This record gives sequence, structure tokens and C-alpha cells, in this order.
Amino acid sequence: MSSVIAALQGLGIKVEITDGVLCLAQGETQMNPMLALRNFSKKPEYAEFFVIEGSHPKQWSTEKKIEFLRNHSDEEYRKLVQEPVLEAGIKTMDPNMSRKAYEGLTRFERMTFIREYGDDAVRRIYQR
Repeated sequence: MSSVIAALQGLGIKVEITDGVLCLAQGETQMNPMLALRNFSKKPEYAEFFVIEGSHPKQWSTEKKIEFLRNHSDEEYRKLVQEPVLEAGIKTMDPNMSRKAYEGLTRFERMTFIREYGDDAVRRIYQR
């Protein structure tokens, strides 16, 4: 995380972590952390910081599975298939998040969300 923060600060972005919530600003403009990190992760020089593509065969195309089997043994593939699926993507708490994303938060994350954005944000999420 410290490498990501240093890279963001190198781009002129003010980074703060308040009660476990990432806050980004550039000048006087507050940035949506989810969109900012999503765009940040697309830059090739910062791709190493993020899991963009899942490493589980369930998420691969047929061509990628064939390529893996050409370079690895059946045993390695079997072990990979038996591992849990890690979901690729960037998740941040955002008052505009979907209901499904909000319900996926842990109890601590929900408490932090309510402390940061208030009860109104939760109500708006459930009204959508």
C-alpha cells in the first residue's frame, strides 16, 4: 500500500487514510477513490500493484487454459483449480456503491462507511 500511496503522491494527488478509508484529492477537488484507482491501475507502470485479471482457471478464456497446459503439468493445473477464486478488481467504499457491493462489506467496513458518509448514504444505496 505504501508503494501505491507514494506513486499517487508522485502524480500530485493528496492521499489520506482516515479511519481506514482512502481519501484522494487533487488541489481542492475530492476524487472518487474507486474511479481514480481504476484509472491508475490501467497505467502499465502501476499494473504490478493490482490484481486485474484473476489467477483462477475459472476466469480464463479457453485459449489461456490451453496455453497454461502447454507450459505446465496436469498436476499444477489441478492444484490451481482447487484453490479458492480470488476476485480481481478494485474495491473501495464509495457513497455511490451498489447495494450488492455494500452488502459485501464486513461489519467493521460498514461501521466505517456509516461513520464516514452517514446514515443517509446507506439509505440512498438501498433505495436504488
